[in-house]
Amino acid sequence: MLLRRTAVMLAVLLTAAATLTGCEKPRPLATVFSGSASVAREALCWSSEPAEPLDAADCLVDEGSGTLSDPDAAKLTDYVATLTVNSGQTIGISVDPEVAESGWSVSVNGRRRNADLINSTYFRFELSERDFRGTSLELQVIAPTSDLTERRGLWVFRLQPASAEPAADAE
Repeated sequence: MLLRRTAVMLAVLLTAAATLTGCEKPRPLATVFSGSASVAREALCWSSEPAEPLDAADCLVDEGSGTLSDPDAAKLTDYVATLTVNSGQTIGISVDPEVAESGWSVSVNGRRRNADLINSTYFRFELSERDFRGTSLELQVIAPTSDLTERRGLWVFRLQPASAEPAADAE
């Protein structure tokens, strides 16, 4: 009887260990909000090691499914959340603590919105009517490697002006 219980317990432990090794830690989230609306996404590309830059294996989507190989380029529409915003309204970005520990930055249409790396989980800014020029904007949240030479993580969002037609993929 004792031998049978021990064998059953061992089998349960081995199954649990095998299940846990198959689990992958979720990618960190970034949430963008304005007014009462918000959208959240996992990182499009993420390296769990702060010193390691991105490679194709670090991305949620691959070139075969239509992504572009350039990390600066927007990924598939399904992976890019759209948020409708009003000019002059505060836009806030929140990231997981894991991202904040190493620092991160914000860029809108390729123009950086912060001078130094952000080491908190929250950042906010405003966009004027002039910033939109009648079209949507691409917001990127970028986590650099620990030596600041390459990218460790990337999130992409689309900011749609409230005065424009709503985007088909708006949430």
